[in-house]
Amino acid sequence: MVKKRTARDNYQRILDYLGGRCADCKRAFPIYVYDVHCPDAIRKDFSFTDSPRLKPFDQIKADLDNCVLLCANCHRIRHHDER
Repeated sequence: MVKKRTARDNYQRILDYLGGRCADCKRAFPIYVYDVHCPDAIRKDFSFTDSPRLKPFDQIKADLDNCVLLCANCHRIRHHDER
């Protein structure tokens, strides 16, 4: 029996692809602490509110090349600093 890929499996693959650590503070955290930040949001073809975690990884891989993995704190700091 082949195991069906879950949203969590796909999200773990996204985190692994983006390095598995926060790009700013370089720390490793549990999966639920991370955010995917897209500095150039105009270039991406999805929104994480559109559940790309459920899309096949190959469909979002090109967009992930324009994103960075951040912990929740560093993500908030980046958005604050962008004001």
